[in-house]
Amino acid sequence: MIYLKVINNSLYLYISKLCPNLRKLTVRFKSDELETLKILYKNCQYLESIYIWYGGEYLSEKKH
Repeated sequence: MIYLKVINNSLYLYISKLCPNLRKLTVRFKSDELETLKILYKNCQYLESIYIWYGGEYLSEKKH
């Protein structure tokens, strides 16, 4: 398990390239980072579960 308190868009992309066998992931995306989420899904094909934090300036269930 890796825990990173501060993470950004570029680091998510880097992790998805280096860890394609990732099975579980907890992420926090801002609303303008949806493309990064798509890339994570594409690169981490063995992903079994993903927990996405949202709210405030981050993703909201009201934004698509």
